[in-house]
Amino acid sequence: MLLALGSPSPAAAQFGPTSGVVAEALEGAFLSDTLDAGATLASAESSRGFCPANVPCAFAGCTSYPCLLGASAASAIANLPTGTLRALARSSDGRLLNTRGDEGIIVPLGAHGSARMFDVISVSVPAAPAGTTFPVSLTFRFAGSVASNEPSLGTVLATASTVAVAQLCEEELVATEGGTLPDCRSPLTFERQFTANQLGTFAGGFVPGSPPPPKISNSSTHSFNISDALTALVAASATPRTVRFHISAEIAALTDAPNAFAPGAIGPGLPLPPPNEVADLLHTFTAEIVIDPALSAMSDSGVFPIRSLVAADTTPPTTTATPSPAPNAAGWNKSNVTVALAATDNPGGSAVKEIHFSVSGAQGGSGVIAGPAGSVTITGEGTTTLTYFALDNAGKRFAPRSFE
Repeated sequence: MLLALGSPSPAAAQFGPTSGVVAEALEGAFLSDTLDAGATLASAESSRGFCPANVPCAFAGCTSYPCLLGASAASAIANLPTGTLRALARSSDGRLLNTRGDEGIIVPLGAHGSARMFDVISVSVPAAPAGTTFPVSLTFRFAGSVASNEPSLGTVLATASTVAVAQLCEEELVATEGGTLPDCRSPLTFERQFTANQLGTFAGGFVPGSPPPPKISNSSTHSFNISDALTALVAASATPRTVRFHISAEIAALTDAPNAFAPGAIGPGLPLPPPNEVADLLHTFTAEIVIDPALSAMSDSGVFPIRSLVAADTTPPTTTATPSPAPNAAGWNKSNVTVALAATDNPGGSAVKEIHFSVSGAQGGSGVIAGPAGSVTITGEGTTTLTYFALDNAGKRFAPRSFE
């Protein structure tokens, strides 16, 4: 999907290059904007910049006029092999000085960072009875923060906003005059937006003429960490077949600082202002494709990692008990007996975790043997019953067995 930078909500889904990033620093109508774009990395910053984190620095003064006090910056990254997107936008309030000693005029400053990924995967579906379906999922994590810290004289709503959109859909070919074109069938879509301003934090964007989005809290700073998934069920048929899926993800970090610092709050020798609006998605949007173990999948471009689920282990392990020395013809031993216990899990199972045992009768006690093998020694005179079972890593166990 492609987000329209500057708009409060993403545009309709579009499919194109495997990735694209855009970073833009906006400096109102008075100065030129800074724009950078590329396939995997982009950054843009106004000439004023920001102080490094936890490092004090001061404004050196204006060397020419008009002179802008304030800054905006943005960056965006698409890391394709890992299915990771990052974006950052920061803006301080701005004041434009036309001459030395001028109090200046308010200049709205803004920043946008956007990163997107797109891929097509081909899923091989085995033959299976009618009604059988297999899951194909796009799983992802959306983490970051928004913060709005406008000065007390700020009367216009400033914003720091983060947006994430993900889509999964099955490809279908649509007939056109020139042939066929790929299209999307029954798209599944995830969309989430957080916006912070002087009034608090909201779950969505502000659209002129529309009611405000739901309010999350009165705080103008908010961190989030969301894990979710889009899952499509692929129907099997009497013969093997291949299904293609279009997968896209995009994030955007947007800031808008429309107010200004009080006259005299910044000048030569005074500290540079920190960014008032920060939309931080450097904690990343990370996604991967997860398929049923009965399926196999191949990516057209290798943008998203593909992982197969481990088949569910439903078979418990079996255990054998072998005494040493063996009993005489009457079934008795005249010396201590060591019983070797050995457990085996089914092929492709989760493996044996431990063996549980208990003894009763002439000798009592119980214990747990870590792993698939161990032994129990019987020393008591008389009849002793040994009961045992094995447990695998999936929590499956066979019904207890006994040995005398």
